Amino acid sequence: LSIETILPQYLPAFLSNLTASPYFNRLIGPVRPPMEADLVEIFASIMAGTLLLCSDGSYCPHAGNGSHAWVFSTATGQILLQGAGPIDCQSNQLSSYRPELGGITSLLYILMTLTKTGDITTGHVTLYCDNKSALENVFDSTPKRGIYPLLAVDYDLLILAKDLLRALPIKVSWAWVKGHYSGDNREIQHDL
Repeated sequence: LSIETILPQYLPAFLSNLTASPYFNRLIGPVRPPMEADLVEIFASIMAGTLLLCSDGSYCPHAGNGSHAWVFSTATGQILLQGAGPIDCQSNQLSSYRPELGGITSLLYILMTLTKTGDITTGHVTLYCDNKSALENVFDSTPKRGIYPLLAVDYDLLILAKDLLRALPIKVSWAWVKGHYSGDNREIQHDL
């Protein structure tokens, strides 16, 4: 892929598609348009299987609000796209889990927009998050029976994330990463 072939058709389409849904537009938060070279790198990294995605959630029980942040990065840690968004919920129902799930859902939505815009049908990315429960719930491919799935915590975001994951034409692997890591064996995913 070259910048000359990507820019005229893909950059405006990506930005338009990304903000087309008011719901997802609010969830992902304000997004600074990527540099032209970064969009090319994102597409190439998806197809090469080296793109890294990471999200983290934040929750303040005293204020009753939450937010999340997300990044798209090269395998060497160069940030290509990033943002942060709010988590909407009644404050008495909010926990630290919902912002984590919101970050994962945001990443999957943006990834879906990228693959559709770039007409990408093969590739691989790795998604990092420090909430193992949220990761396991989103990536659990065993369908649950009966009414129990509807009783899952934060079902609205969970079902959106699962639907997006299922619809993606590429493989998405997940990995739990220790949050607030301060050990000697620091890796790119800790920095992300």
